[in-house]
Amino acid sequence: MRPFSELYVRIALKSPSVMHQLLAIAALHLGHQASGNSDSFRHTAAELRDDGLALFTSASASVVEQDTLDRFVFSSLVAMQIFAQELAFDRVKGLSAFIDGFTSHISVYQGARIVGQGSWSDVRESELKSWFVQLEKDQVIDRSYVSRGHESVTAMLQFSQLNEAAIEACSTASKGLDFVRRRLHSRNSWGPHAPMAWVNLISPDFVKLLQSRTPEAMVLLAHFAELLHECRDFWIFGDGGEHLIRAIAAALGSHWMQWLANPLGAVGLKILSNTR
Repeated sequence: MRPFSELYVRIALKSPSVMHQLLAIAALHLGHQASGNSDSFRHTAAELRDDGLALFTSASASVVEQDTLDRFVFSSLVAMQIFAQELAFDRVKGLSAFIDGFTSHISVYQGARIVGQGSWSDVRESELKSWFVQLEKDQVIDRSYVSRGHESVTAMLQFSQLNEAAIEACSTASKGLDFVRRRLHSRNSWGPHAPMAWVNLISPDFVKLLQSRTPEAMVLLAHFAELLHECRDFWIFGDGGEHLIRAIAAALGSHWMQWLANPLGAVGLKILSNTR
């Protein structure tokens, strides 16, 4: 992911909104390292984020070709901050507080993610072109990769009583998870940046399913948490994935455990007849 790291800094030097967002993440990182002043850093990060969003929104009125890459970088950094903030959720307040915060920030992110088909083509033809070419080569190689997690969720949805629109939203989110797994395990792995791509791949309808605590969506969130746990050495994720898996399993209960086998196994838990 070196091309992205260098690009973020270069774009930030000419884009005020990107600079604010990059500094917001830097403040969160300092808060993560600080022993007694983390609240102050988080407050600073929130102010920088809000200012960055305001700058981004005002600039969105004029969409020009040279701004496309700036917008792509900005939305990527917003996604990073979502994870940095929400995975440090208050363990006392628990799962419900996390989902409320996560979905609220995802809704903001999806509003900021104004990268249409034409703009996406511009990004692909930008200085990241060589990286996208390599990505497409990896996708051909990765077709042989079989995801047990994806198969498990597919089976769950076959038995689901959700309506067609909800099943489609869950199916799309599941395919997004499979994409992330492939990016994480490919020859040129995205590393911890791979799980953050998931927010690009879920729909507003899926976010609503999470907000309503729909069990199928919660199962998918647990499978996502498994990927976070796999990248737990990354400061943004830490032990958030494990805590999320345990909290979801406790909330859903034994009826849904068969669909949580992989996430539970990832944190050393076996399926029990009753998790309550």
